[in-house]
Amino acid sequence: MKRILLPTPVIAATLWFLGCGTPTQTAVNSSNQVNYNKGTSYTFKQNQLDTAGGTYGQDKPIPSSTDTVTSTVVATNQTVYGKSNVTVLVNTHSSGASADTTYISQDDNGNYWHYNYGLEAVNNNQAVLRVIQPIQAGWVLQSKLNANAGDTWTADSTVLNIMGANNTPLLSNALVKITAVEQADTSIVVQGSSVTAKHAIHTVSINTGLGAPITSTVDTYVSANAGVVVNVVHSAHITSLLFTGYFKGSESVLLKHS
Repeated sequence: MKRILLPTPVIAATLWFLGCGTPTQTAVNSSNQVNYNKGTSYTFKQNQLDTAGGTYGQDKPIPSSTDTVTSTVVATNQTVYGKSNVTVLVNTHSSGASADTTYISQDDNGNYWHYNYGLEAVNNNQAVLRVIQPIQAGWVLQSKLNANAGDTWTADSTVLNIMGANNTPLLSNALVKITAVEQADTSIVVQGSSVTAKHAIHTVSINTGLGAPITSTVDTYVSANAGVVVNVVHSAHITSLLFTGYFKGSESVLLKHS
């Protein structure tokens, strides 16, 4: 087991959406799940990563870009976008960025699904968003809490249409594919205590049919005790007919939860 030592309006729209959705489901109790409770808050330190030539593992946090993100559980056991047992978290930012929403779904098999996960390098890149609208790939299997090192899975495989920034169709039949490889469990210190996290490396590929696929890599660490404890969207260099240049990555580290 590896050991890492680390430092310890949208809200209204979200609540309206939940109020108009499917009634609350019966909670699923399982040791293979993160136990989210309404009102619990998770505080993350988030930094952009330099491009470092787009080399995996060589990108470093940019200290001046720190954003403290507070994720608060506003609802549990919901049915959202076709999945049940969904936890809804609203994220607020010290940087002044608009609040946003995270959706997590879990099941008895230890599967940890995250809506539209892994596409941050594209969807948060302003140069890209001047050309296309954010890509919506749906539910992505971020982590498998029962996985063993070396296990692989397809976290997402979706064919979709990509809309241009001016809200007109730009590309049809683009393939978004995310594959994951489980690594050794990792011990991470959060709030003075060590938690065991499942570590997976995701490879994200967006094949538009215009030149080489857009690819990026994400390291994710999920603990049954604390949820997501570290998430690293690595920087990448992209060459395609839609966009050529560097994607800045981001690193999020859980500081505390209460």
